[in-house]
Amino acid sequence: MALDERHMQAISWLMQGMSQAVIADRLGVSQPTVSSWKNRNAEFAQELERRQAALGKEMQDVDRAWANKLQPKKHALYEKMMNKVEQALDAATKPADVAALARIVAAECGIDRKILMPDEAAADAATDLHEILKRTA
Repeated sequence: MALDERHMQAISWLMQGMSQAVIADRLGVSQPTVSSWKNRNAEFAQELERRQAALGKEMQDVDRAWANKLQPKKHALYEKMMNKVEQALDAATKPADVAALARIVAAECGIDRKILMPDEAAADAATDLHEILKRTA
């Protein structure tokens, strides 16, 4: 059975997130009819799946484009953050300050804080950024 205009409209509305009950009301059919189209009509299900796959690919393309566009900004923000951390480490006089900065760096970089500060003795010894960053290499 070929899909008619009502089927195609129902598919479009399903893609927009409209409920089967609302679609049925708009098309002048029962909700079980729309459910049957979706669950028992192979052509209907294939067309709905085809459109969902196309939308998924389109969204991936959009995500990829935004990621490419934002990557330079993300890198610039990271550089600014690291410069601020270096300045803060240069000014840090207490091991607790260095440990706090290590926690910030770990959180921002998505790494385990224990890599930067394995124990309290290391927190006492780690007083410059280069020493801390060596532990991540």
